[in-house]
Parts: sequence; C-alpha cells; structure tokens
Amino acid sequence: ISFLFTQECSDGRYEEEIFDNVWITSGVYYGSNMNDGLFGSTEEDLYLDVYEPYGDDLEDRPVVIFMFGGSFVGGSRTSSDIVELCTRYAKRGYVAVAIDYRLTLDLILFANETTAYKAAAKGIHDLKGAIRFLRMNDELYNDFRIDTDRIYAGGVSAGGISAVNAAYLNLESEVPSFIEDWMNDNGG
Repeated sequence: ISFLFTQECSDGRYEEEIFDNVWITSGVYYGSNMNDGLFGSTEEDLYLDVYEPYGDDLEDRPVVIFMFGGSFVGGSRTSSDIVELCTRYAKRGYVAVAIDYRLTLDLILFANETTAYKAAAKGIHDLKGAIRFLRMNDELYNDFRIDTDRIYAGGVSAGGISAVNAAYLNLESEVPSFIEDWMNDNGG
C-alpha cells in the first residue's frame, strides 16, 4: 500500500496545488437527526459539499472532511475559511468535504458543562454520519471516487473539537456520566 501512495505523490500530489480548478457538488443530503433546543426537538436535515480536483482521473482518492467553527451556536459549511480549506485541499488532489452539523443555541442562554458536552456530541454524531454516508456512496455508486480507508477529519474551533473527539472518544467509559443517558438516547 505504501508503494501505491508513494506513486501517487510522485508528481507533487497532496503536497502542492497541482490542479487549477475544483469541481464542487453542493448540497448533498447525507442524513437527518433530531436537534433539541429552546423550543423543543426538531428534525434537522444535514448536507455536505464535495470539492474534487477538476480533471482528476485517479480512483481511490483520500478524503478530508472539514467542520466549521462558531462556538457550536453559529457557522456554516459555506463559511469562507472552510471553502478556502476545501478548495486548497482539492487542488492538491484530495477530495475535500464540508459538512453541516447541528448547532446548539442553548449554549447562548444555558452555557454550562453539560450543554457544551452535548453540543460537541452532536458534532461527533453528525461527523460519523457523514463518514457512513461517504462509505455507503462509495460502495453503491462511487460518485466521488474516494478511498474509504483514507478518511480524515478536521475543523476550525468548535468543528475541530468535534473532529478530535470523534477520533479519540471510543469507549462508553470515556463519556462523562452526566451526559451518558442523553448520549444513549441520541444514538450512543
């Protein structure tokens, strides 16, 4: 496998911008989830935007998923910093994906440890949902020609917090006890 990856990189791929343009597929529905807030629970549809190197013929490209910042109360997958990151990564040969995740407006009025953990957990759930969608799409349709063994995630501010926790929070024992019931009621 490392030989194949080395071959892919021989032209500067992944290290420098080798593509002049990107192809963007916007508003791809990847799922929905319940979002509890000030006025009760509502079902929220979640979308993602896919940035691909224009004219790239490589199959099995690595994916980088980016999550926006905004203190878990604001922001968008179309925020200028996320668009810039996705564009730059796609020009380097990656498939870059900007995702929606549920916001937690409760943090404005009820800022406390429990509400903050719940906000991060929503981001974790939604990131994992986007990964499942990309894997399913690859298996059934191969729309984006991705390598599902090379999916990476990162983000800005609150998005970065969710991405890091999605990678490292694996055991039930790692979930704070004061949100354990809430986590189980919301998908584990």
